[in-house]
Amino acid sequence: MSNAFLGRQAIYDYSLSVYGYELIHHCVSSDEAGDPREEDAALSALIRLSAEGLSGGSPCFIDLNERFLGGESELPMVPERVILQAGEGVRPTKEVLDGIRELKEKGAELALAGDPGRAGIEPFLELADYLKIDTGGMEPTELEAAADGLRSHGVPLLAEKVETKEELRACQSAGFELFQGQFLTRPEIAPGFKVPGNKVSQLKLMNSLLDPEVEMDELSELISHDASLTYKLLRCANSATYAPGQPISSISQMIMMIGLRTVRKIVSAIVLMELNDQPGDLLAQSLVRAKMCEQLAAATGEDDPASFYTVGLLSTLDALTGASMEDVLEHLPLSPEIRSALLEGEGDRGFALTCVRGFESGDWGGVCYGELGASELSMAYIDGVHYSREIWGSVPTDERPAA
Repeated sequence: MSNAFLGRQAIYDYSLSVYGYELIHHCVSSDEAGDPREEDAALSALIRLSAEGLSGGSPCFIDLNERFLGGESELPMVPERVILQAGEGVRPTKEVLDGIRELKEKGAELALAGDPGRAGIEPFLELADYLKIDTGGMEPTELEAAADGLRSHGVPLLAEKVETKEELRACQSAGFELFQGQFLTRPEIAPGFKVPGNKVSQLKLMNSLLDPEVEMDELSELISHDASLTYKLLRCANSATYAPGQPISSISQMIMMIGLRTVRKIVSAIVLMELNDQPGDLLAQSLVRAKMCEQLAAATGEDDPASFYTVGLLSTLDALTGASMEDVLEHLPLSPEIRSALLEGEGDRGFALTCVRGFESGDWGGVCYGELGASELSMAYIDGVHYSREIWGSVPTDERPAA
Protein backbone atom coordinates (compact mmCIF):
# COMPACT_ATOMS: atom_id res chain seq x y z
CA MET A 1 0.00 0.00 0.00
CA SER A 2 1.48 3.35 -1.03
CA ASN A 3 1.10 6.92 0.15
CA ALA A 4 2.48 10.05 -1.44
CA PHE A 5 3.86 13.32 -0.13
CA LEU A 6 3.16 16.35 -2.31
CA GLY A 7 4.55 19.85 -1.93
CA ARG A 8 5.71 22.66 -4.17
CA GLN A 9 8.69 24.88 -4.86
CA ALA A 10 8.33 28.23 -6.56
CA ILE A 11 10.25 28.96 -9.74
CA TYR A 12 11.05 32.67 -10.14
CA ASP A 13 11.83 34.79 -13.15
CA TYR A 14 14.64 37.37 -13.29
CA SER A 15 12.56 39.97 -11.40
CA LEU A 16 11.70 37.32 -8.74
CA SER A 17 8.04 37.16 -9.68
CA VAL A 18 6.65 33.61 -9.49
CA TYR A 19 6.91 32.03 -12.94
CA GLY A 20 5.50 28.64 -11.94
CA TYR A 21 5.81 25.85 -9.40
CA GLU A 22 7.47 22.48 -9.36
CA LEU A 23 5.16 19.97 -7.71
CA ILE A 24 7.66 17.98 -5.64
CA HIS A 25 6.62 14.54 -4.50
CA HIS A 26 7.75 11.37 -2.80
CA CYS A 27 6.05 7.99 -2.54
CA VAL A 28 6.37 5.83 0.56
CA SER A 29 5.32 2.20 0.65
CA SER A 30 4.59 -0.09 3.56
CA ASP A 31 5.67 -2.98 1.37
CA GLU A 32 9.24 -3.07 0.05
CA ALA A 33 8.04 -5.16 -2.88
CA GLY A 34 5.16 -2.80 -3.65
CA ASP A 35 3.88 -2.49 -7.20
CA PRO A 36 5.37 0.66 -8.79
CA ARG A 37 2.15 1.17 -10.69
CA GLU A 38 0.30 1.45 -7.38
CA GLU A 39 2.73 4.19 -6.36
CA ASP A 40 2.04 5.94 -9.67
CA ALA A 41 -1.70 5.67 -9.07
CA ALA A 42 -1.39 7.10 -5.54
CA LEU A 43 0.69 10.00 -6.80
CA SER A 44 -1.67 10.66 -9.72
CA ALA A 45 -4.69 10.75 -7.42
CA LEU A 46 -3.03 13.23 -5.08
CA ILE A 47 -1.85 15.49 -7.91
CA ARG A 48 -5.26 15.47 -9.60
CA LEU A 49 -6.85 16.45 -6.28
CA SER A 50 -4.35 19.14 -5.35
CA ALA A 51 -2.47 20.51 -8.37
CA GLU A 52 -4.83 23.39 -9.08
CA GLY A 53 -4.75 24.54 -5.48
CA LEU A 54 -0.97 24.28 -5.25
CA SER A 55 -0.23 26.03 -8.54
CA GLY A 56 -3.01 28.61 -8.61
CA GLY A 57 -3.11 28.33 -12.40
CA SER A 58 0.66 28.87 -12.83
CA PRO A 59 2.71 26.45 -14.94
CA CYS A 60 3.37 23.12 -13.19
CA PHE A 61 6.75 21.45 -13.51
CA ILE A 62 6.47 17.78 -12.47
CA ASP A 63 9.35 15.31 -12.30
CA LEU A 64 7.98 12.10 -13.79
CA ASN A 65 9.34 8.59 -14.28
CA GLU A 66 9.53 6.59 -17.50
CA ARG A 67 6.16 4.95 -16.91
CA PHE A 68 4.40 8.32 -17.03
CA LEU A 69 6.49 9.68 -19.90
CA GLY A 70 6.13 6.51 -21.94
CA GLY A 71 2.36 6.26 -21.47
CA GLU A 72 2.30 3.20 -19.20
CA SER A 73 0.90 5.28 -16.31
CA GLU A 74 -1.74 7.96 -16.87
CA LEU A 75 -0.56 11.56 -16.76
CA PRO A 76 -2.04 13.18 -13.62
CA MET A 77 -2.92 16.49 -15.32
CA VAL A 78 -4.09 17.64 -18.72
CA PRO A 79 -0.99 18.00 -20.95
CA GLU A 80 -1.40 21.70 -21.63
CA ARG A 81 -1.02 22.41 -17.89
CA VAL A 82 2.18 20.40 -17.46
CA ILE A 83 5.87 20.97 -17.96
CA LEU A 84 7.18 17.41 -17.95
CA GLN A 85 10.49 17.11 -16.12
CA ALA A 86 12.88 14.37 -17.18
CA GLY A 87 15.73 13.82 -14.74
CA GLU A 88 18.93 11.83 -15.00
CA GLY A 89 17.14 8.58 -14.14
CA VAL A 90 15.03 8.78 -17.30
CA ARG A 91 16.45 6.96 -20.34
CA PRO A 92 15.74 8.17 -23.90
CA THR A 93 14.10 4.89 -24.97
CA LYS A 94 11.84 4.74 -28.00
CA GLU A 95 8.76 4.41 -25.75
CA VAL A 96 9.73 7.44 -23.67
CA LEU A 97 10.61 9.62 -26.66
CA ASP A 98 7.42 8.66 -28.51
CA GLY A 99 5.39 9.33 -25.36
CA ILE A 100 6.96 12.77 -24.89
CA ARG A 101 6.33 13.70 -28.52
CA GLU A 102 2.70 12.67 -28.20
CA LEU A 103 2.27 14.69 -25.00
CA LYS A 104 3.95 17.72 -26.55
CA GLU A 105 1.54 17.51 -29.49
CA LYS A 106 -1.25 17.78 -26.89
CA GLY A 107 0.25 20.91 -25.34
CA ALA A 108 2.78 19.69 -22.78
CA GLU A 109 6.34 21.05 -22.58
CA LEU A 110 9.55 19.33 -21.53
CA ALA A 111 12.14 20.44 -18.99
CA LEU A 112 15.36 18.47 -19.17
CA ALA A 113 17.00 18.27 -15.74
CA GLY A 114 20.46 17.07 -14.74
CA ASP A 115 23.73 17.14 -16.63
CA PRO A 116 22.97 18.14 -20.23
CA GLY A 117 26.35 16.73 -21.30
CA ARG A 118 25.69 13.19 -20.17
CA ALA A 119 25.91 10.41 -22.72
CA GLY A 120 22.87 9.66 -24.84
CA ILE A 121 21.02 12.84 -23.97
CA GLU A 122 20.85 14.30 -27.50
CA PRO A 123 17.29 13.06 -28.28
CA PHE A 124 16.00 14.84 -25.15
CA LEU A 125 17.85 18.05 -26.04
CA GLU A 126 16.00 18.17 -29.35
CA LEU A 127 12.67 18.04 -27.52
CA ALA A 128 13.47 20.25 -24.50
CA ASP A 129 11.63 23.53 -23.88
CA TYR A 130 13.67 24.26 -20.72
CA LEU A 131 17.11 23.21 -19.51
CA LYS A 132 17.31 22.83 -15.75
CA ILE A 133 20.77 22.79 -14.16
CA ASP A 134 21.79 22.02 -10.57
CA THR A 135 23.95 25.07 -9.84
CA GLY A 136 24.56 24.27 -6.18
CA GLY A 137 28.17 24.91 -5.22
CA MET A 138 29.22 26.14 -8.67
CA GLU A 139 31.66 29.05 -8.87
CA PRO A 140 30.74 32.13 -10.98
CA THR A 141 33.17 31.10 -13.73
CA GLU A 142 31.60 27.61 -13.82
CA LEU A 143 28.12 29.13 -14.02
CA GLU A 144 29.12 31.36 -16.92
CA ALA A 145 30.72 28.45 -18.78
CA ALA A 146 27.62 26.29 -18.24
CA ALA A 147 25.26 29.01 -19.46
CA ASP A 148 27.45 29.78 -22.48
CA GLY A 149 27.48 26.12 -23.45
CA LEU A 150 23.70 25.80 -23.25
CA ARG A 151 22.55 29.09 -24.74
CA SER A 152 22.79 27.74 -28.29
CA HIS A 153 19.78 25.49 -27.64
CA GLY A 154 17.57 28.59 -27.59
CA VAL A 155 15.45 27.64 -24.57
CA PRO A 156 15.19 29.19 -21.07
CA LEU A 157 17.90 28.16 -18.62
CA LEU A 158 16.63 27.29 -15.13
CA ALA A 159 19.05 27.28 -12.19
CA GLU A 160 17.97 24.98 -9.36
CA LYS A 161 19.30 24.62 -5.80
CA VAL A 162 19.96 28.34 -5.58
CA GLU A 163 20.27 28.61 -1.81
CA THR A 164 21.55 32.14 -1.09
CA LYS A 165 21.16 35.66 -2.46
CA GLU A 166 24.81 35.59 -3.47
CA GLU A 167 24.24 32.45 -5.53
CA LEU A 168 21.15 34.06 -7.08
CA ARG A 169 23.12 37.11 -8.20
CA ALA A 170 25.82 34.89 -9.68
CA CYS A 171 23.25 32.87 -11.64
CA GLN A 172 21.59 36.05 -12.90
CA SER A 173 24.93 37.46 -14.02
CA ALA A 174 25.79 34.21 -15.80
CA GLY A 175 22.65 34.42 -17.94
CA PHE A 176 20.18 32.06 -16.28
CA GLU A 177 16.59 33.24 -16.66
CA LEU A 178 14.66 31.15 -14.10
CA PHE A 179 15.60 30.30 -10.52
CA GLN A 180 14.55 27.70 -7.97
CA GLY A 181 15.77 27.21 -4.41
CA GLN A 182 15.56 28.45 -0.83
CA PHE A 183 17.30 31.80 -1.39
CA LEU A 184 14.27 33.91 -0.39
CA THR A 185 14.06 32.38 3.09
CA ARG A 186 17.82 32.61 3.73
CA PRO A 187 18.42 36.06 5.25
CA GLU A 188 21.31 38.17 4.06
CA ILE A 189 22.43 39.79 7.32
CA ALA A 190 25.18 42.42 7.52
CA PRO A 191 27.39 42.14 10.63
CA GLY A 192 26.04 44.29 13.45
CA PHE A 193 22.82 45.13 11.58
CA LYS A 194 19.88 45.86 13.88
CA VAL A 195 16.17 46.13 13.24
CA PRO A 196 15.48 49.75 12.14
CA GLY A 197 13.42 51.88 14.53
CA ASN A 198 10.41 52.14 12.22
CA LYS A 199 10.21 48.34 12.08
CA VAL A 200 10.48 47.97 15.86
CA SER A 201 7.09 49.65 16.27
CA GLN A 202 5.60 47.27 13.70
CA LEU A 203 7.02 44.28 15.57
CA LYS A 204 5.44 45.53 18.79
CA LEU A 205 2.12 45.88 17.00
CA MET A 206 2.53 42.34 15.66
CA ASN A 207 3.06 41.05 19.18
CA SER A 208 -0.17 42.69 20.41
CA LEU A 209 -2.10 41.29 17.47
CA LEU A 210 -0.93 37.75 18.18
CA ASP A 211 -1.73 37.93 21.89
CA PRO A 212 -4.41 35.23 22.38
CA GLU A 213 -5.83 37.20 25.31
CA VAL A 214 -6.53 40.36 23.32
CA GLU A 215 -10.16 41.47 23.50
CA MET A 216 -12.25 42.76 20.62
CA ASP A 217 -12.44 46.34 21.96
CA GLU A 218 -8.71 46.40 22.67
CA LEU A 219 -7.84 45.17 19.19
CA SER A 220 -10.24 47.63 17.59
CA GLU A 221 -8.64 50.53 19.45
CA LEU A 222 -5.13 49.31 18.66
CA ILE A 223 -5.85 49.19 14.93
CA SER A 224 -7.78 52.47 14.88
CA HIS A 225 -4.72 54.36 16.17
CA ASP A 226 -2.90 53.55 12.92
CA ALA A 227 -4.61 55.38 10.04
CA SER A 228 -2.65 53.57 7.33
CA LEU A 229 -3.38 50.16 8.84
CA THR A 230 -7.07 51.00 9.24
CA TYR A 231 -7.32 52.04 5.58
CA LYS A 232 -5.63 48.90 4.33
CA LEU A 233 -7.66 46.62 6.56
CA LEU A 234 -10.96 48.15 5.49
CA ARG A 235 -9.96 47.71 1.84
CA CYS A 236 -9.24 44.03 2.51
CA ALA A 237 -12.50 43.50 4.38
CA ASN A 238 -14.50 45.03 1.52
CA SER A 239 -12.71 42.95 -1.12
CA ALA A 240 -14.28 40.17 -3.19
CA THR A 241 -12.64 37.58 -0.93
CA TYR A 242 -15.00 38.36 1.93
CA ALA A 243 -17.81 39.85 -0.16
CA PRO A 244 -19.63 41.59 2.70
CA GLY A 245 -23.37 42.01 2.23
CA GLN A 246 -23.00 45.68 3.08
CA PRO A 247 -20.06 48.09 3.04
CA ILE A 248 -17.84 47.82 6.12
CA SER A 249 -16.90 51.26 7.41
CA SER A 250 -15.43 50.67 10.88
CA ILE A 251 -13.07 48.28 12.63
CA SER A 252 -15.65 47.20 15.19
CA GLN A 253 -18.19 46.49 12.43
CA MET A 254 -15.60 44.46 10.56
CA ILE A 255 -14.75 42.38 13.61
CA MET A 256 -18.43 41.64 14.14
CA MET A 257 -18.95 40.64 10.49
CA ILE A 258 -15.89 38.52 9.69
CA GLY A 259 -14.73 37.55 13.17
CA LEU A 260 -11.95 38.52 15.55
CA ARG A 261 -9.71 35.61 14.58
CA THR A 262 -9.87 36.41 10.86
CA VAL A 263 -9.26 40.11 11.45
CA ARG A 264 -6.21 39.32 13.60
CA LYS A 265 -4.73 37.17 10.85
CA ILE A 266 -5.40 39.69 8.08
CA VAL A 267 -3.84 42.47 10.12
CA SER A 268 -0.80 40.30 10.85
CA ALA A 269 -0.32 39.79 7.10
CA ILE A 270 -0.56 43.55 6.50
CA VAL A 271 1.99 44.25 9.24
CA LEU A 272 4.34 41.69 7.67
CA MET A 273 3.99 43.62 4.41
CA GLU A 274 5.09 46.77 6.21
CA LEU A 275 8.17 44.91 7.47
CA ASN A 276 8.96 43.45 4.10
CA ASP A 277 11.81 44.46 1.79
CA GLN A 278 11.54 41.26 -0.25
CA PRO A 279 9.35 39.94 -3.10
CA GLY A 280 5.76 39.22 -2.15
CA ASP A 281 6.06 35.44 -2.39
CA LEU A 282 7.98 35.34 0.89
CA LEU A 283 4.91 36.72 2.65
CA ALA A 284 2.73 34.08 1.03
CA GLN A 285 5.19 31.44 2.25
CA SER A 286 4.90 32.82 5.81
CA LEU A 287 1.15 32.29 5.69
CA VAL A 288 1.54 28.73 4.36
CA ARG A 289 3.87 27.93 7.26
CA ALA A 290 1.51 29.51 9.79
CA LYS A 291 -1.56 27.61 8.67
CA MET A 292 0.18 24.25 8.29
CA CYS A 293 1.74 24.49 11.75
CA GLU A 294 -1.72 25.28 13.15
CA GLN A 295 -3.25 22.37 11.22
CA LEU A 296 -0.65 19.94 12.56
CA ALA A 297 -1.33 21.09 16.11
CA ALA A 298 -5.08 20.71 15.69
CA ALA A 299 -4.77 17.27 14.07
CA THR A 300 -2.68 15.94 16.97
CA GLY A 301 -4.72 17.51 19.77
CA GLU A 302 -2.19 20.11 20.91
CA ASP A 303 -3.53 22.52 23.52
CA ASP A 304 -2.59 25.80 21.83
CA PRO A 305 -2.78 25.68 18.01
CA ALA A 306 -2.65 29.49 17.88
CA SER A 307 0.93 29.47 19.17
CA PHE A 308 1.88 27.04 16.37
CA TYR A 309 0.37 29.53 13.91
CA THR A 310 2.53 32.25 15.45
CA VAL A 311 5.69 30.19 15.03
CA GLY A 312 5.00 29.58 11.35
CA LEU A 313 4.05 33.20 10.70
CA LEU A 314 7.14 34.63 12.39
CA SER A 315 9.59 32.08 10.99
CA THR A 316 10.58 34.31 8.07
CA LEU A 317 11.04 37.51 10.09
CA ASP A 318 14.82 37.39 9.69
CA ALA A 319 14.50 37.19 5.91
CA LEU A 320 11.81 39.89 5.89
CA THR A 321 13.75 42.38 8.02
CA GLY A 322 17.35 41.56 7.12
CA ALA A 323 18.19 41.18 10.81
CA SER A 324 19.08 38.04 12.73
CA MET A 325 16.23 36.13 14.33
CA GLU A 326 17.84 36.74 17.73
CA ASP A 327 17.71 40.50 17.18
CA VAL A 328 14.15 40.42 15.87
CA LEU A 329 12.89 38.44 18.84
CA GLU A 330 14.37 40.96 21.27
CA HIS A 331 11.44 43.18 20.30
CA LEU A 332 8.79 40.49 20.74
CA PRO A 333 8.04 39.31 24.30
CA LEU A 334 7.09 35.81 23.17
CA SER A 335 6.75 32.70 25.28
CA PRO A 336 9.85 30.53 25.85
CA GLU A 337 8.23 27.76 23.78
CA ILE A 338 7.80 30.02 20.76
CA ARG A 339 11.31 31.47 21.12
CA SER A 340 12.96 28.04 21.31
CA ALA A 341 10.96 26.87 18.29
CA LEU A 342 12.09 29.86 16.21
CA LEU A 343 15.71 29.93 17.39
CA GLU A 344 16.56 26.25 17.85
CA GLY A 345 13.69 24.38 16.22
CA GLU A 346 12.92 22.75 19.57
CA GLY A 347 9.69 21.47 21.06
CA ASP A 348 6.48 20.49 19.31
CA ARG A 349 6.23 23.89 17.63
CA GLY A 350 9.77 23.58 16.31
CA PHE A 351 9.08 20.05 15.06
CA ALA A 352 5.98 21.32 13.22
CA LEU A 353 8.04 24.06 11.57
CA THR A 354 10.68 21.50 10.53
CA CYS A 355 7.92 19.43 8.93
CA VAL A 356 6.69 22.43 6.93
CA ARG A 357 10.20 23.24 5.77
CA GLY A 358 10.57 19.66 4.59
CA PHE A 359 7.64 20.19 2.23
CA GLU A 360 9.25 23.38 0.93
CA SER A 361 12.64 21.84 0.25
CA GLY A 362 11.69 18.25 -0.63
CA ASP A 363 13.66 16.99 2.38
CA TRP A 364 11.25 14.14 2.95
CA GLY A 365 13.32 12.67 5.77
CA GLY A 366 12.24 15.60 7.95
CA VAL A 367 8.57 15.32 7.00
CA CYS A 368 6.86 13.82 10.01
CA TYR A 369 4.73 14.97 12.90
CA GLY A 370 3.30 12.74 15.60
CA GLU A 371 1.49 9.75 14.16
CA LEU A 372 0.14 11.59 11.11
CA GLY A 373 0.41 9.73 7.81
CA ALA A 374 1.70 10.97 4.48
CA SER A 375 -1.73 11.90 3.14
CA GLU A 376 -2.66 13.81 6.33
CA LEU A 377 0.60 15.75 6.26
CA SER A 378 0.20 16.54 2.56
CA MET A 379 -3.34 17.79 3.06
CA ALA A 380 -2.19 20.01 5.93
CA TYR A 381 0.37 21.56 3.58
CA ILE A 382 -2.18 21.94 0.79
CA ASP A 383 -4.63 23.57 3.24
CA GLY A 384 -1.85 26.00 4.12
CA VAL A 385 -1.43 26.95 0.46
CA HIS A 386 -5.20 27.47 0.09
CA TYR A 387 -5.26 29.62 3.22
CA SER A 388 -2.29 31.71 2.05
CA ARG A 389 -3.99 32.36 -1.26
CA GLU A 390 -7.22 33.35 0.52
CA ILE A 391 -5.51 35.85 2.85
CA TRP A 392 -3.09 37.14 0.23
CA GLY A 393 -5.90 37.38 -2.29
CA SER A 394 -7.84 39.69 0.03
CA VAL A 395 -5.02 42.25 -0.09
CA PRO A 396 -5.69 44.70 -2.95
CA THR A 397 -3.07 44.35 -5.67
CA ASP A 398 -1.81 47.90 -5.34
CA GLU A 399 -1.14 47.33 -1.62
CA ARG A 400 1.11 44.31 -2.15
CA PRO A 401 4.90 44.58 -2.21
CA ALA A 402 6.39 44.93 -5.67
CA ALA A 403 7.96 41.75 -6.96
